Amino acid sequence: MKFKLIVALSTAILLAGCEKTPEEPQPQASTPAVTETQTATTKQSSPATLATYKMAVEASGQPFTFKDESGKLTGFDVDLINAIGEKQGFKVETFAHDWNTIFETLNDDKSDIVASGVAISDERLQKMDFSEPYMDSYMAVAFISPDIKSYADLTHKKVGAQVSTNYSEFAKANFASAKEFPTMFLAYKAMLKNEADAVIDDVNMINSQNVRSGFDNVKVMKVPNTENDHFAFAIKKGRSELVNQINEGLKQVKADGTYDKIYAKWFGSTKNIINASATSQ
Repeated sequence: MKFKLIVALSTAILLAGCEKTPEEPQPQASTPAVTETQTATTKQSSPATLATYKMAVEASGQPFTFKDESGKLTGFDVDLINAIGEKQGFKVETFAHDWNTIFETLNDDKSDIVASGVAISDERLQKMDFSEPYMDSYMAVAFISPDIKSYADLTHKKVGAQVSTNYSEFAKANFASAKEFPTMFLAYKAMLKNEADAVIDDVNMINSQNVRSGFDNVKVMKVPNTENDHFAFAIKKGRSELVNQINEGLKQVKADGTYDKIYAKWFGSTKNIINASATSQ
């Protein structure tokens, strides 16, 4: 009887050994590992649940978003959203898109976020949601012509601006010879070649362009009677959870000094660069 019991147990063990052991699930190649920064965040996520958002940007919107020499998208907005993602436990995949139709990518579900120094406006608020502003600025005019002594001198000058921006709309409405360019870089080139008398843009963009390109003879003038712009991340209307995530992450990167480091990288170490760089003539 004892022998039969041993045989039965042996047979059961052999049969169990023949059963196929379930394979341990392998992580997907596209699933990023959780970093130390992410594990220390308020909202922790495992690799399997880490959300990935798509952000559409303009490829020539220096220094907010642009392609570097290797073709990789970089810039202030890219660094900032990635830092926010680390704090909030999400990843961002950034892709380039034509500025003229970039906001359509939100409604077409091709993107979750749109960046590139996007200014909040009443018209845009009707079509999309925004994060809290991550930077304030104002509209300014850059010029090198010695004939321009005051803002009034621009009335009959050729004032360039990037197409499909708040600045180009303002230029067309206020200057007799407004001229649109595909990118702000081309507008600056036209000004240096005397093909445009001045360019109008955000003062942060102007200062960054001047520093990056060595335009030490460019003068900057604030456009009178205009309000400050507020730059933020544009998000598809109704995506309140994503808006809240970005807002919370923005608070965190400002609190721990990460924001200041990113700002200094792209705009210089002077936090008061907006006021310090403007000249009233």
